Amino acid sequence: ARDAIGENETSLRPTILYVLAQAYMLTDDIPAMEHAAEDLITIGHGEKNPEVEADGYLLFAKAHYLNDQAAVALTSLDCAEPLYREAKHTLGLAHTWRNRGDALYRLGRHEEALAAYAAAEPLYVEEKEIQGLGNTLAARGDLLFFLGRNDEALFLLKQAQKFLVASGHEHALGGCLQKLGAIHSFAGQTREALRAYNKAYRIFRSAGDERSMADTAFRRGELYFRVGDNKRAMRDLLEATERHGRSGDVHGRASALNALAEVLLQIGRFEDCLDLATQAETLFKEIDDPMGQSYAVQNLAW
Repeated sequence: ARDAIGENETSLRPTILYVLAQAYMLTDDIPAMEHAAEDLITIGHGEKNPEVEADGYLLFAKAHYLNDQAAVALTSLDCAEPLYREAKHTLGLAHTWRNRGDALYRLGRHEEALAAYAAAEPLYVEEKEIQGLGNTLAARGDLLFFLGRNDEALFLLKQAQKFLVASGHEHALGGCLQKLGAIHSFAGQTREALRAYNKAYRIFRSAGDERSMADTAFRRGELYFRVGDNKRAMRDLLEATERHGRSGDVHGRASALNALAEVLLQIGRFEDCLDLATQAETLFKEIDDPMGQSYAVQNLAW
């Protein structure tokens, strides 16, 4: 009986590690997440279990992406994909393509990112996985909005919202609402944008998700700045800067610092603006983000 219990614990270990890695991701403990992913890769390779090994590479890719290492994330996804194919694991392939889209988006390879998202969607449909489908539609909609294809973006995000409401996954719905808020903000629909951002923020606060709270505060702060409410803009952008700092999101912190520098420039606090823009440029350079650096330099050029 003792041997049977030991065997059962061994067989459950990959599942436990996978769940732990997801929990570490939500609490921004990226080193612990990487450690769990490495253990999965080792176990899967040792036991010749391609699905477990692929799960490890997928989680490792997510960890790299959260550490602003999108190019490294793509390398891990290149390892995961053939393993999922070998295991005939359609849902794993769908996750791989969606995460590939996220990494390519971050690297500015936009057409490739759109193709990756489009490749993931039918796989989620095949598996009847509505949360994954909703997340992917939302990500593709967000990218289309970035590319100025606003009508297509709004259509996809509304479709995503329906799937995510049906899935009952509040956290994923929060991400979709965040993206809808951005479209309403761009369209000058301030009330609708704030409603979406505030609902998303409450969802993330309930989940204790520091990184997503920071991102929502950042977007809300940018909206307040756009409509001339500098006091609320500074409040939200300062919160975003602090939360991104605590969560270890260098890209997010740099973006928030740069946005805060713009507010300070607007109200005539030139030396403070210069200080924050310099910090932002340094952080963007640290993570090799030339686009972010160019935005920071604009604030340094006043």
